[in-house]
Amino acid sequence: MVEQAAPAPDDDVVTLAPSTDAIYAALAARRTQFDNLLWQAPALSLTAQAFLMTVALGNGVPIYQRSIACLLSVVVAFLSVQILTRHRQAEITDAHWLRDLEKGAPHQYRVHGPGWQKRRNATSPEAGPFNWLANLTGYYTWAIGLSLFGVASLVTLFLAWVYPSTLA
Repeated sequence: MVEQAAPAPDDDVVTLAPSTDAIYAALAARRTQFDNLLWQAPALSLTAQAFLMTVALGNGVPIYQRSIACLLSVVVAFLSVQILTRHRQAEITDAHWLRDLEKGAPHQYRVHGPGWQKRRNATSPEAGPFNWLANLTGYYTWAIGLSLFGVASLVTLFLAWVYPSTLA
């Protein structure tokens, strides 16, 4: 039988203070990860919503299956907006933290916060007739769009029970 060594007492633990550069790099990486997660949720949600709406609006689908698909669609819409909001919150928290760390840097090295936002908003997306879409806030646009799936599912559920002939 091999004996396990006892853990070292706490006073033997050396805590290293990370440099500002290391903190900045970790925050920037985490912010990028949250930004990626922020937009993965709506993409996956749209896939789920497409499947559920296909069932809910399908021809000859029994009312109980239609009802389950509608209720699941409402739940998916709610969960999608909730996780979108939480990922946005985390991403904004890190963006603000990075902005605060950059305050002491020369102006050209401040790449987070209002300065970046103004520069982005002043840049044309070069999307021709769709340029105006860049003026819409992505989060609100997606949150409203995902919520509309829930509303459409509730309307479909109502029609299935009150006016079933409209879905036949």
